Amino acid sequence: MRILYAPIFEHDHKVQHAQKRGLRRALQRIGIVREIDYAATGANSILECAESFQPDLVVTQCHYPEPFTPAHAARLRTIVPSARLVNWNGDIYNMARHEKYGADYCAMLRHFDLQTVVNASTVPDYEAAGVRAAWWQIGYEPDGVGHEPQFEIPAHAVVFMGNGYSEHRQQLGTYLRSLPYDVGIYGDNWPQVANGRTLYDFRQGCRIYRNAKIAVGDSQWKQAARGFVSNRAFQAMAAGNCLMLHQWFEGCEDMLRLIDGKHLVLWRDQTDLSDKLAYYLDPAHEAERTRISRAGQLEVLRSHSFEQRVQQLFDLLALHQNRVPGIDPSLIGAEYA
Repeated sequence: MRILYAPIFEHDHKVQHAQKRGLRRALQRIGIVREIDYAATGANSILECAESFQPDLVVTQCHYPEPFTPAHAARLRTIVPSARLVNWNGDIYNMARHEKYGADYCAMLRHFDLQTVVNASTVPDYEAAGVRAAWWQIGYEPDGVGHEPQFEIPAHAVVFMGNGYSEHRQQLGTYLRSLPYDVGIYGDNWPQVANGRTLYDFRQGCRIYRNAKIAVGDSQWKQAARGFVSNRAFQAMAAGNCLMLHQWFEGCEDMLRLIDGKHLVLWRDQTDLSDKLAYYLDPAHEAERTRISRAGQLEVLRSHSFEQRVQQLFDLLALHQNRVPGIDPSLIGAEYA
């Protein structure tokens, strides 16, 4: 199988070219992959590669109808008429309803066989716009597994990784820093000085997680976001050793099969978070914390790798092959919903 893969690479994070490779590696297990950095080389580079490579499968990561436009999508379909075309939107936003880009985005996607999203709540809107859509989550990056802490890695009691680009998250960071624990915060855009920057540096993130006791995760978005969680939850659990203490989100147990108290611990509000931090940092509960973190690591390694995601993708393609968009908005890939 020949596969053209066009992910998004952000210009100011060079480390991702070395470490953002999980889906590419998983696709390479089933075929020959040509990867296109279209953000750097332009949307026409996808078309040029398709023309010379003649792929059987095209997987793009287009979050907007630019630089890859509806015209590019129409041309791609003409160049490889028999190829399966899949786009993946790894962001929470409902682009089908976007005031500025929604119409063009859906016009682009109608040339694809399947639009995949990490936020299952957006699927009915894509379907209503005549776009075949399905929920398809991210997996953990393999570079975030198996890296033991080095001598300079701090041993935080609590660690939070993420950028402080929302009021909700900044409030959480301020609250965590007020607690009587060694709290490490890693990311950009924090009003207080962060401990470091680990975006796309999955190896360093693994070392920090493995040297911590608890990793905190949040669900900062108040709008419907069924099945959505940051990739950092998978990275923290795959790294192992630290307990994942994550804010509740819809779909954690029924869609992702991550069970509260077995694979991770869910918190609801600030009081609940405070109580559970105190409980699991108590030396008397260290064995329980270790048991849950180990079970969580095994479950993520087993069920949330990109190899598993590729298998799910082919199942979704088969499921949607002869489906007319708009008939059944509730069908989001029943095996995984």
